[in-house]
Amino acid sequence: MQEDLTNRTIALSIRTASMSARTLQDAIRAVLMQMRQEEMKSVMLKQQKQVKAAVEPKGKQSLKSLMGSNATLSNLEVTKENLRPFQKVADKYGIDFSVTKEKGTSPPRYLVFFKGKDVDVITAAFQEFTRTKLGIDEKQSIKESLDTITKESKMKKHERNQTLTKGRQKIRVQPPRMKTKVKVPEVTR
Repeated sequence: MQEDLTNRTIALSIRTASMSARTLQDAIRAVLMQMRQEEMKSVMLKQQKQVKAAVEPKGKQSLKSLMGSNATLSNLEVTKENLRPFQKVADKYGIDFSVTKEKGTSPPRYLVFFKGKDVDVITAAFQEFTRTKLGIDEKQSIKESLDTITKESKMKKHERNQTLTKGRQKIRVQPPRMKTKVKVPEVTR
């Protein structure tokens, strides 16, 4: 923007060598008017983008509004138990989708409709969903980690209390007692 302005200034100064004061004033007005128009256009474009972003729904929406976006739709069948976790993953990936329940089937079927352009994103989201569902990405629970820590400490205590043999005499080794408490770090999810 600054470079464009300096180029215009130089071109204007070269042309004004043979102009009168009145023509120079008209030329400056024309340049300022053009700059204002360009600025107004950029402001209008920004406002239009903001309005468009506010109007378009994102994430879960009705089937009618999803079809109103004039995009081809694809669908997946999801069970009731997997519906909520799938919605969380779809929201994470920013997928526009709609959930419908088929009536008339004895175990209810849920169909998830999404835009055809989101197929690659849906594939990635579905892969993450299946990994979490199968427990591959699942972290060890706090209770399990505490159990492993207590088992390890019991094993260490057992090793310390082992008896040492010196000749035919057995000597029991006792570790010094500590009065400090062990702090277990808090795990947040």
